[in-house]
Amino acid sequence: KTPSTANIINNLSGGNRQKVILSRVMLKEPVIYILNEPTRGVDLSVKPEILSIIRNRLAKTGAVIVTSESEEELIDTCDQILILYRGKIHQILKRNESNFTPQEVYKATQGL
Repeated sequence: KTPSTANIINNLSGGNRQKVILSRVMLKEPVIYILNEPTRGVDLSVKPEILSIIRNRLAKTGAVIVTSESEEELIDTCDQILILYRGKIHQILKRNESNFTPQEVYKATQGL
């Protein structure tokens, strides 16, 4: 949706900026990706695409660590969710277990 590949990244929408940054990082093929709030500030229509890139492309080439305030995004994207409290792992939720739900993630983050 940009008039040219020479267009400055700052002229792109938030979602397109995120996609460009993810593409640049993927070219380097790192062993570990650390993504802090990768969908923050992007349009709702772009979020699923970014989460799909993370789960279906980045995770195929390296380990991915994602932080998010959205329990739903974590459930959609992650195989494991580690809940930290005061620098220590408080709880681990795994995709194939029955407690891998947004409600359980929320409860764990609240210390319940």
